[in-house]
Amino acid sequence: MLTRRQLRIKALQALYAQHITGSSMQKAIRAFEESNENVFHLYLLEMKAIGEFHRLEEERLERGKHKKIPSAEDLKPNYTMVEHPLLKNIRTDKALSEMFEEQTVRWGDDRDILRSIYKKFIQTEVYTNFVNSQNPDASALRQFVMDIYGYLAHDEVLHEVYEGRNIHWTDDLEAVQMMVVFTISQSPTEEGAPVSIAQLYKDDEDLDYGIELLKKAIQNEAYFDELIAAKATNWDGDRIAVIDKLLMKLALVELIYFNQIPVKVTFNEYIELSKQFSTSKSGVFINGVLDKLTAQLTESGEIRKIGRGLL
Repeated sequence: MLTRRQLRIKALQALYAQHITGSSMQKAIRAFEESNENVFHLYLLEMKAIGEFHRLEEERLERGKHKKIPSAEDLKPNYTMVEHPLLKNIRTDKALSEMFEEQTVRWGDDRDILRSIYKKFIQTEVYTNFVNSQNPDASALRQFVMDIYGYLAHDEVLHEVYEGRNIHWTDDLEAVQMMVVFTISQSPTEEGAPVSIAQLYKDDEDLDYGIELLKKAIQNEAYFDELIAAKATNWDGDRIAVIDKLLMKLALVELIYFNQIPVKVTFNEYIELSKQFSTSKSGVFINGVLDKLTAQLTESGEIRKIGRGLL
């Protein structure tokens, strides 16, 4: 599921797009929601890739039996991976299959890349040890699926495919990988058991948080510009990096409108995001401006945190 940090990133991306295009608040909110939905699409694509590994193994063994001059291995194939119950479930789970269809999750021409990765995987010691094991228990079955996913997750060519499909998917990979690992770790290993499909949001409150964060930043754009300009006394407003301004505006929304998020958490989160999305000096600048604004807005009563230790 998406964490609050990842929702902050999505809000930042949507706010930046709105700032550049001048689109309406409703369009920005819809872009935010669609960006989140694309995270789930990537999750489904990665689950589909695991299922494709199972399919490729099945196809390889079947082709071997029909060779003109089959080897001893071809005539007596090792079906340990093909009979893997969790892999079979990922391919056949009704709810998961319906999501693949509804969201048009396809590997298409990129299936050749999966085939190339699969061919390298079956040369590994991990694969050899598993298919030659006798009656693997639930732990071994689950670990093998984790090993398949780990092999996929570290493939740089696959990362390039994702980036080509969606420019934000590079930033989304961490969230998606957590979702896939959740599914593998929580899904039963008995054949026919339902797959534990990950959720995009922990609850509706998290979705509301992200939408409100974006909405309030747009609604208060002019006011926040005034606040920032007054405290960034050594900077011409036009020279402040756009991303720095947007990060401070989102931080101000949290400081003013989310009274249960501690001030320190807000500071730390947006300073960390500045390291990822802005310049090396941005963190110090953002911290300085927000520190002055927090003092001012607390004194005026605009920042009112509820609970102990929230300041």
